[in-house]
Amino acid sequence: MKYREWLGQWLELYIRPSVKSRTYEKYACAVRLYIQPHLGEYTPDELSVTVLQEFVNTLLGNRDSGMGLSPNTVSDIISMVQQSLEQAVHTGLLERHFAGMMCRPKSEEAGSKVNCFALTEQRRIEEYVFRKKDVSLYGILITMYTGLRIGELLALTWDDIDMKRCLMTVSKTCRDS
Repeated sequence: MKYREWLGQWLELYIRPSVKSRTYEKYACAVRLYIQPHLGEYTPDELSVTVLQEFVNTLLGNRDSGMGLSPNTVSDIISMVQQSLEQAVHTGLLERHFAGMMCRPKSEEAGSKVNCFALTEQRRIEEYVFRKKDVSLYGILITMYTGLRIGELLALTWDDIDMKRCLMTVSKTCRDS
């Protein structure tokens, strides 16, 4: 079996059922655009340390010229290769793998400083939401003051809110948010 075929099975049998749809799409895209074109024609047992490291170096390209993927993206792709080959070992398709020996590129620091709303800007947003008297806008305030992600906000139910103790419990997320 070619690695390309295994990647298709791995995505459908092990990734799709266990992650959100957007995460699955990210994996499938990386497999289609980067992993299969470089490694797809090998059999899993042909993926030596050298083959895998050459793959990593190809993805990185010449960073000085702006050609190649970012170190963070390459690191994500390395993780996908490792996961797929680890699963191949668990299923008996492969006796062992060398993906853990790939050298990860040094991660990039966050390139730009995050600019948060000033207190006066937060107050203007608050006033607007309360002036509109549209309860669907209250989610804006909840996310602004709690740091909730959109998926966490959308998954909230009244059972998650204890008005007497002024406590909100966040224990789930919407899968497709």
